[in-house]
Amino acid sequence: MRRLVVLASLALAARLAHAQGSHGVQVVGTGGRVNVIVMNDSAALAMLMPYGSTYVVRSDSVTMATLADNAELLTDSTHGARLAYVDAKIGQLQGVTFLRLSADSSSPYRVIAEDGERTENLTLSGETARIVFGAMRGEAQRRDDSNGVHVIHDVSGLHFQVRHPPRELPGTPVRAHSFVGPTIHGNGEVTLSFLVDTTGRVDPKSIQAVGGPVTDLTRAAADNLLHTRFDPAQVEGHRIAERIQKKFEFTLTSQ
Repeated sequence: MRRLVVLASLALAARLAHAQGSHGVQVVGTGGRVNVIVMNDSAALAMLMPYGSTYVVRSDSVTMATLADNAELLTDSTHGARLAYVDAKIGQLQGVTFLRLSADSSSPYRVIAEDGERTENLTLSGETARIVFGAMRGEAQRRDDSNGVHVIHDVSGLHFQVRHPPRELPGTPVRAHSFVGPTIHGNGEVTLSFLVDTTGRVDPKSIQAVGGPVTDLTRAAADNLLHTRFDPAQVEGHRIAERIQKKFEFTLTSQ
């Protein structure tokens, strides 16, 4: 696996912890959970999102500790600490970015996960983020159920499952639509969130507009989506239903 590491424009922290042994922790944030596992010289961070989506980044323990140090050095939301690489097995970008939301010492963090063209995010409180950073450095953690911190003691047999996200199959023709009246305004872009079932079809009831009201463009995008077929997501070779997003770009022409 070839790694491309892009970190914040900050000096690296002087201390780079070299993890020894095995440590794991799971924390609960707003909008999802974060798992961190460090096993000797290897480390993995997973974001577990609603609807079953999972995002995973892997690295050596020193790189993971460096990411934690750079995230803690952030002073505001202008910069971010990011780890990203192209996974050779699936040919897609895998990444995670930590953004500090304010200059306050107890500022929460937004954690943004990338998997190909898919992105999702969750928010960690300042206290919870510090726990995550400690785990990323391989530091032993204490269980605190009241704050949603769960220590993973037995990591010897734990692994993040091999997951392949849904992939759109080629050959689906784009369906043309005509619009009249004042509905044609804006930039001609629509993003939809939807569930791809185990057969590779889109669940019509799951379609939602992202970041805007329902318009004629939204309905046109949804109509195209229902005629699109996907190779469904898989975990360890088993097909699963998974929610993803797709952006539609319209070229608006006058008749």
